[in-house]
Amino acid sequence: SVTEFLLVPHDGACIHVPPPPPNQMIYVRMTPGAKASVKLQQAFRVEGRLKIATTKSAYGEVGFELRADKVEPYRP
Repeated sequence: SVTEFLLVPHDGACIHVPPPPPNQMIYVRMTPGAKASVKLQQAFRVEGRLKIATTKSAYGEVGFELRADKVEPYRP
């Protein structure tokens, strides 16, 4: 379970150099008290409020921030 993570355009994008450009990454922060159970290489749906905000992460600069209320596995 995590309280924050990065959404990137494709699997493994955040660990390869160079990282994706800031406009292709979203810093996701769960609302206070909420946690997300996410697995690498798993598609999931995130609900919350998205805003333009520059954030620095260990993987590079991020152009968006999402305050997530809910994270669940993606089901087509």
